Amino acid sequence: LQHTSALELRHCSQLVLDEADRLLDLGFERDLRAILEQLAQRVHGPRLTLLCSATLRPDLARFARFALRPRP
Repeated sequence: LQHTSALELRHCSQLVLDEADRLLDLGFERDLRAILEQLAQRVHGPRLTLLCSATLRPDLARFARFALRPRP
């Protein structure tokens, strides 16, 4: 998202984070947060965010509170 102008996000209406627990296990939380922030700045209109996980651990619950909150 930071290094290409070819990816147009202004009409992105859905974001699906599947296996979110595994993404956190692999150390991608900082990257996911950056993606969510970029989407908040670039998407015009509402966006549906789905966060799928087999478990709900404390770290995933914390990330879910960040990822699933309304953004201006």
